[in-house]
Amino acid sequence: MRRVLFGFTIFMFSVFACVMGAKAATLTANKTTVNVGDSFSLSISNPGSNSGYILSYDSSILSVESNSCGNGSSVMLDKIPCSINFKVKNVRLEQDKTISFSLTDEGQSDVTDSVYVTVKKNVQSSTTTTTQQQTTTTQAPAQKSNDATLRSLEVTTDGGDVVVLSPGFRSNVYEYSATVSGDVSTVNINATMSSDKANMVISNNASEELVEGENNRIIITVTAEDGSRLSYTLNIRKEALAGDASLSSLTIKEVPDFEFDQNKYKYTIKLDKDIEKLTFDYVAVDEDSQVTITGNDNLKDGSKVRILVTAPDGSKKEYTITISKEENKKDKENNNDNVTEEKNPLIIMGLSIVAFGLIGGIIYVARK
Repeated sequence: MRRVLFGFTIFMFSVFACVMGAKAATLTANKTTVNVGDSFSLSISNPGSNSGYILSYDSSILSVESNSCGNGSSVMLDKIPCSINFKVKNVRLEQDKTISFSLTDEGQSDVTDSVYVTVKKNVQSSTTTTTQQQTTTTQAPAQKSNDATLRSLEVTTDGGDVVVLSPGFRSNVYEYSATVSGDVSTVNINATMSSDKANMVISNNASEELVEGENNRIIITVTAEDGSRLSYTLNIRKEALAGDASLSSLTIKEVPDFEFDQNKYKYTIKLDKDIEKLTFDYVAVDEDSQVTITGNDNLKDGSKVRILVTAPDGSKKEYTITISKEENKKDKENNNDNVTEEKNPLIIMGLSIVAFGLIGGIIYVARK
């Protein structure tokens, strides 16, 4: 019975160890000893999970040539398996330097796995050359900063209102989104770098007018003293304005019986001949709309008066009024008199022709 219990215990321990081993991510370096200027790679594998680990290491003398895992000196692994290719910077080392790479499970402080890479020294602590009883000492140059992060980031509208970023700003978060109202034309970017030895470039479109209904992408690129770069991306969406380019009412002083329908855009009105301009009284549906009237001078028969309504969102509607001129009563009477005067000679001539015809016919019959 004791042998059975012992065997079962050994079996369960082996199964537990396999399960724990399946969950643990592992680190592998293709080189454990390198020189200044050398390149090496670090591989991370984990058959039981795709993410949830943090890789920590001293990046002071390393630069990243390629990375399929994440960003920064403390890397949150986006996917596993993955690899990072490093290169040792051209620095002077007076003694060997061992770089520790540690892998920690997210939310736990225990180190899951670690590897060590030793960089061999390339100079002595001091080099002394005696020539003609003179001593010269060579020291390593100061190390350049690799900090390309932002310390703060704020976005405001052209009216001075703060634009809320999602997520809230953190120096190790590199992409944000925000939404502004349709009446915002441009935004202002206020950013501060963590290192005063770095420099920053904001994409040219940051000062351009935002495009309505689209994702306006603005990129902030920070370059560290040693040439390392990080980019922060802002995705700003401008909401569309909802406007109505209609008139709710329209009256014409010179035409009291004019009937307006805001959904009817073409009208014909009759005017006396001596009316040369119309007097309008109107109300727009959207009080912020602009109303422009053209063609309302020296009105003639066939003239067209156009009333253009432009809503705040840029949409437009046009009402067209065609003029039909009527003659005055006095003009009509004068025209009738002229027509009568023109007709009288013709009547006399016609009657004369008929009379001569009758006389001729009588004479002809008498002779027969």
